[in-house]
Amino acid sequence: MTKHTNVPIAHGGALSEAMARHGGSASEWLDLSTGISPFTLPLPEFAVETWRRLPEQSELQRVCELAMRHYGGSVLPIAVPGTQSAIQLLPFLTPNASEVAIVSPTYGEYQQAYQRMDVEINPVATLDAASATRAGVAVLANPNNPDGRATTRDDIFGFARAQRHRLVIVDEAFADMRQDLSMVGAAGTEPNLVVMRSFGKFFGLAGLRLGFVFAEAGLARILSDRL
Repeated sequence: MTKHTNVPIAHGGALSEAMARHGGSASEWLDLSTGISPFTLPLPEFAVETWRRLPEQSELQRVCELAMRHYGGSVLPIAVPGTQSAIQLLPFLTPNASEVAIVSPTYGEYQQAYQRMDVEINPVATLDAASATRAGVAVLANPNNPDGRATTRDDIFGFARAQRHRLVIVDEAFADMRQDLSMVGAAGTEPNLVVMRSFGKFFGLAGLRLGFVFAEAGLARILSDRL
């Protein structure tokens, strides 16, 4: 088990701090400290009203429809202000869980989110290894951050269906180039499966905090209410 810690995780991207410490200009640095694509899509002109009002519900609905089509979902996702915000809400999906199994080593924010709710962390080497724990939740980044380790779709399907009593959370922040791994299409039909997708990692618009969570209606409602 991992002990509780409230030490903030440094996620990188602090180029000005790096230059202050080590010197050089921004053009001389290759910043690999974040997972955000340096290549962005060309943007159209936006009407000035875009920046002066909150989006209409119909516009949000349209964004979610486009995300469902793009990612191959079977249900409308929940739009979130970045998947980082969704990670903070994950413990509320299983308020009675006392332990979570996290396929490790991986992105550190899953551990932080559950530890804030006093949930025990059980690092496991593989998804299958989680079946030997008493964890009510299993968390998998696929492909994994930072080593790119991949878990096949069949393996995730098999685990989720054999472990109906566990919530299976799959973070697909880096899955845009590995659609063969994606479980988005099963989220919503598999009642214990939650899949998260990130926008900025692939589309490169880091200033737009946007992500999507695919889940069955009951779980999606919990996230919506918390948001």
